[in-house]
Amino acid sequence: MGRTALMQHANRLTALEACSPEESFRQLFTVLDSLDAVVYVTDILTHEILFINRKGMRDVGVDNTVLGRKCWKVMQQDQDGPCPFCTNDKIVDAQGDPTGVYTWEFQNTHNGRWYFLQDRAIRWTDGRVVRMEIATDITERKLAEIAQLKRDAILKAVSWASERFLAEGDWRNHLPDLLRLLGQATNVSRVYVFRNSYAPDGSERMNHLLEWTAPGVPSEIENPGITNVSYEEAGAGRWRTFFLNRQPVAGNVAEAPPEERKALEAQGIISIAAVPIYTEETWWGFMGFDECRSERRWTPAELDALQAAAGILGAALKRHSIEKDLRRLTSRAEESSRAKSEFLANMSHEIRTPLNGVLSMLQLLTCTPLTEEQLEYIQNAETAGKSLLEIINDILDLSKIEAGRMEIEPYNFQLSRMLSSIANIFNQQLQGKHITLNWGIEFGTPEWLLGDAGRIRQILFNLIGNAVKFTKKGSIEVEAFAQPCPEDDESIQLNITVTDTGIGIPKNKLDAIFEPFTQVEGVRTRRFGGTGLGLNIVKRLVELMHGTVSISSTVYKGTSVRFDVRVKQGIAPAQAGEACIMPAFRVSKQYTILLAEDNPINRLAASRFLEKAGHTITCVNDGKMVLEELKTNDYDCVVMDIQMPTMDGMEAVIAIRQGQAGEINREIPVVALTAHAMRGDREAILRAGFTDYLAKPVDMDALLITIANQMRCIQPPEQ
Repeated sequence: MGRTALMQHANRLTALEACSPEESFRQLFTVLDSLDAVVYVTDILTHEILFINRKGMRDVGVDNTVLGRKCWKVMQQDQDGPCPFCTNDKIVDAQGDPTGVYTWEFQNTHNGRWYFLQDRAIRWTDGRVVRMEIATDITERKLAEIAQLKRDAILKAVSWASERFLAEGDWRNHLPDLLRLLGQATNVSRVYVFRNSYAPDGSERMNHLLEWTAPGVPSEIENPGITNVSYEEAGAGRWRTFFLNRQPVAGNVAEAPPEERKALEAQGIISIAAVPIYTEETWWGFMGFDECRSERRWTPAELDALQAAAGILGAALKRHSIEKDLRRLTSRAEESSRAKSEFLANMSHEIRTPLNGVLSMLQLLTCTPLTEEQLEYIQNAETAGKSLLEIINDILDLSKIEAGRMEIEPYNFQLSRMLSSIANIFNQQLQGKHITLNWGIEFGTPEWLLGDAGRIRQILFNLIGNAVKFTKKGSIEVEAFAQPCPEDDESIQLNITVTDTGIGIPKNKLDAIFEPFTQVEGVRTRRFGGTGLGLNIVKRLVELMHGTVSISSTVYKGTSVRFDVRVKQGIAPAQAGEACIMPAFRVSKQYTILLAEDNPINRLAASRFLEKAGHTITCVNDGKMVLEELKTNDYDCVVMDIQMPTMDGMEAVIAIRQGQAGEINREIPVVALTAHAMRGDREAILRAGFTDYLAKPVDMDALLITIANQMRCIQPPEQ
């Protein structure tokens, strides 16, 4: 500051000191009157206004006639006495002397604006102690802070909903709590959700779905004027335009178009905000927020948070829709699978029943005097019938695998015995051909293994059967070895390779060779039979046993197929005798047998064969006749079909076990002779009360053995 300026400042101070107290106050009030802050002075004892500046009069909407009036009547709205938040006692001590400045924030009830307040006690011109308050308008900052707090509270509710919707797909379980949390976060009177429906003409219609209301606020959920009506009928035509553009609607009702204002005021709404709900690209409905107490400004931060809430609800709706569709598709798939299984079971039954008649009659025919030529024809017919049975079994196996009904059942088995028995079977087919079949097991491979021996045999039968089919001369080699399983310390990886010197497979066919119904040759040029299911079944079975299968081939030189399956170290039985096959037998006792079979050909074949074995046979057509026969006549054993008219075999055997055929017959042996050969059929049949089970087509020798086993009277054949 220069010398001249210092001298001028000193002169002003001297002039002020020379002024009287009254003149000093007038000059001070002139300064206060020009401030952009509310300044007023009140008597601490009487609460009378002694001074108010221009800013104060403008903010409160008064003039200088308020001087002498009570401050709580002028500065606040609907106040009937001193304000409960008055600071008079905070700015003076017990003796009534000034103590200092008290600062605080407050929203004025008269104009709703926020102020930063500085209250202090000073001596008035007449010596009394008064309160001077300087209030700076901080409404914009305060509203921004409040909006941020509301935004944070809304986002907290959105986060809560996200966790719940993510943990549980059904959005309806948590929507009421979400609306409540949003209502409390935004401090509004109502929060609600509307869902769109569509009229026959395609127009959207509003449907009041759910609502939350603050205490004391009437509900509009039953209001017919806003349920199942078009947006135009509800006075919200412009809302539809905003929502289709994914934009919110917000504002005070007094500023809305006439039709909209009329509809909203009828619901007591003063201010409103609404945000659209979308499930991806589809407009699903909207979420609304009503304020019924006073006008309010909806900040961009609030609207962004509300749109986030609508977004998370839309995502939950989409997830619920996807899960609902998935459940529906799963249900359809399960229904389709059940229908497929029922069809295959029926197909199996309908094919096996006549096939059983054909093979049984052929087998029965071999018991009659025949020429060599006739015997050859019969044997060829039997071979053809058994080939047909293999095709049926392949189709059923594939269907069981696809339906997830094929299970792996581990048993102890001796690998060398398995390979030897399979080789013996195929060597009989190779007699007279220029093909040798050899097998070997690498040193160090465990002798006994624990795995599904039946499925491994099935794989080998398919692979060796293919090798036999496609090899004219040369050799078929089966090699097996075991190694530690890299993925499971407790398991062993059994590797088996089948190599032949057959016709080979072109390279362009190798990639698809394991697909179902795939064959190397075309339909018109086929030289070899088969359904094209064998290798697909091999692949599926290997995968069920956690293994892989691969193939390499050279045309005209041969094919090599290698597969590995996961097994475990087996345990040798305490006494592992040599397996023996009973080629023929005779029973030491003849029995009286009741045969229940509705198919006349199968009935004839079974009865004649059993009679030739020396048994006495009585035939009936259904389960009801079985019960009647057992009541009136004595039988040693019952052989009964499952699917029969009037009363089926399952119902009949249950009735027998319940004593409806007489107490003496409760424990009579009952053998099921049935074309039901799907997975689970055997278990269900035995649970019903049958003592044994034979699937059609039935080998008649097996039937005789089964009956003898049931009667506990098998006698080995004479040497």
